[in-house]
Amino acid sequence: QRFWEAIRVYDQAKEGATQEQLVRASTGLIEALLQVAEFTRALQEAESLHSVAPQDQAAFAIRGDAQWAAGLFDEAEQTYRDVLVLDPESGRARHGLAKSLATRNQLDEALDWAEAALEVSPDRAAFHHALGSIYELMHRFPEAADAYDDYVNLVAAYDVNAEKANWARSE
Repeated sequence: QRFWEAIRVYDQAKEGATQEQLVRASTGLIEALLQVAEFTRALQEAESLHSVAPQDQAAFAIRGDAQWAAGLFDEAEQTYRDVLVLDPESGRARHGLAKSLATRNQLDEALDWAEAALEVSPDRAAFHHALGSIYELMHRFPEAADAYDDYVNLVAAYDVNAEKANWARSE
């Protein structure tokens, strides 16, 4: 949960890194930048990473997250769809597509993709939160509460201060 420190470390790790190391450090850097709402820089890093490793599906998928966070929703959806062509098992791309479909009120399809994301990545707290949001939009409140509860449990396991967990409980 020490994202600002992680950003500095990932920046240092990128210096003189091999391509494989650069991909790992850049991916971690983008994740940290997204956590602290540095969306413009995250997008810049994601575009740079994509130019270095255009065939890396994980790097490609995180580019979609950076596009989404920067408000490039159509571009992000296309990126998620492109990733799924290359890697149908990508939890990140499935989750991204679920969010995108939910924003366009295509809730049944969004629910399918959210559940599909959790099939391959059941330990990703954000995926449970997205599922809860979709259930909430569908007025399926008991299922939403269960998904949020799963989110709270996962966040509380990793967050020393449990601020996100407390926020989710109130939701």
